[in-house]
Amino acid sequence: MDYGLRLADEQRWVNPADALHTLETLRHLPLPASGDPRIDYLEARAWVNNDVVKAQAASRRAIEKGNAQGLQLFVARAYGVLCQIGDGDSTAQDCDNARKKYTAIGDRDNAARTTADFAIFYYEQGDLDRAEAMYREVIKVFRQIGDLEGVTTATANLGDISLARGNLAEAARGLSDAIPGCKEMGDQDGVALTLADLAKIARLRGDLKAALIGYKEARAIAQEIADKRAVAYALAGTGDVLADQGDLQAARNSHQESLALCKEIGDKQAVAETELALARLSIEQGHAADAEAVIRNCKEQFHQDQQADDELAASIVLIDALLAESKSPEAESEAGKAKSLAEKSANTLLRLQFEMMSGRVQDLSGHFPAASAQLQKTLQSAHSHQLLELEFETRLAMAELRNRTGQSVAARAESLSLENAASKNGFGLIAGKARSLRKARE
Repeated sequence: MDYGLRLADEQRWVNPADALHTLETLRHLPLPASGDPRIDYLEARAWVNNDVVKAQAASRRAIEKGNAQGLQLFVARAYGVLCQIGDGDSTAQDCDNARKKYTAIGDRDNAARTTADFAIFYYEQGDLDRAEAMYREVIKVFRQIGDLEGVTTATANLGDISLARGNLAEAARGLSDAIPGCKEMGDQDGVALTLADLAKIARLRGDLKAALIGYKEARAIAQEIADKRAVAYALAGTGDVLADQGDLQAARNSHQESLALCKEIGDKQAVAETELALARLSIEQGHAADAEAVIRNCKEQFHQDQQADDELAASIVLIDALLAESKSPEAESEAGKAKSLAEKSANTLLRLQFEMMSGRVQDLSGHFPAASAQLQKTLQSAHSHQLLELEFETRLAMAELRNRTGQSVAARAESLSLENAASKNGFGLIAGKARSLRKARE
C-alpha cells in the first residue's frame, strides 16, 4: 500500500493518468487497505487540473473517510484541494477548514500553503490588498522552514498581483524569478503557467511576437504533462494575440479549443471567461447582437460567484456590444451601473479599459468635451503603465471622436499615425480600423 501511494504521488506530477491507474489498482486491495483516505486524496490531486468535478468528489470522500478514521492530516489535505480548486460559496469555508486543521496539528508548512490558496480566492474577488498581505505572510513562513516550492509559488502569485495593478516591470521580475525555482523542483505546471503569464505581459507591452512564442512554449510544456487547465490558459492567451494581429478566425479557433478543454475540466469560471473572449470576437466580426446574450449570461454568472473583476470585464464587453448595435442609451446606462465596480477594483488594466470605454460612450452620446477629457486622461495612464495595446485602442477612440466633431484634418492625421504605429507593432486589427477611418474621410 505505502509503495503504491508513493508511486502514485510521483506519477501525478509526470502523467496523472498513470497515477489514476495505480490508485485504481489500490482500490481493489482487500479492506481496510482499499478504504484508505489517502487513495481518495491522491485521486483528487491527480484530477485537479483535468476534471474539477471528479477532484471535488474525491476530496469529499477523503474528508468523510479521514474523519471516520481520525486521520485529520488527510482531512486537512483534502480540504486544501477543495480550497485550491474553488467551489463557489463553499470556497472560503473549505480554505478556512484546511488552515485550521493544519494549524491544530502543528503543520506550519501546509497551513501556509492553504493560506496561499486562500489568497487566490481573494485575488479572484478583486481584493488585491488582502491577497498580497496573505502571500507576503506565507513567504516569511516558507523561508523560515526552507520550503522552496512555497516561496516560488507565492513569488509568482505576487507577480500576478503586480500585473493586475499595471506594474508590468515588477510583475515580469517576480514571475521571471519564480521560473528557476519551478525548474529546480520539477514543477512543470508552474513553469507553464508562469511562461503564459510572462507572455501576457509581453502582449500588453505590445510585443506580440514574444507573446506568441511564450504561449507556444507554455502550451508545449502543459501538453507534455497532460495539464489541460494550463493548455486551455495558453490557448486563450494565443487567441487574444491572434485577435490583436487581425486573424480573427484563427483567434476564434484557438478560443474554441480552449473552451472545449475548460468544459471537459469542468471549470465553470474558465468556461465563462472564454465565452466572453469569443463574444468579443463576435463583436469584431459584426455579430454584436448575437454576442450580447452570451455576455449578459457571463456577467450574471460572475456576479453570482462574486467575481467582481470578471463582472467588470463583462460589463466592458457588453458596453462595446451595445455601442456596436447603436444602442447608446443602453450603453450609457450600463456604464453607469459598472462605474461602482470600476471604482472599487484594484485592477489597473480593467479600470483603464473601463475609462476608455466610458469615453467612447460619452462620444457616441454627444458629450464631446467630457469624452475628449476622459480619453486624454486614459491615454496618459496607458502610456505611463506601458500598456501599448490599450494606448492604441484609446488613440483610435480619439480619432473617431475628432472625426465625429468635424476635426477632419486632425482625425486623418491621428488615423494615419496610429495605422503606421499599429502596423509596425503587428496590431493588424487596430491598424485596419485606423485605415478604414482614414479612408472614410478621403
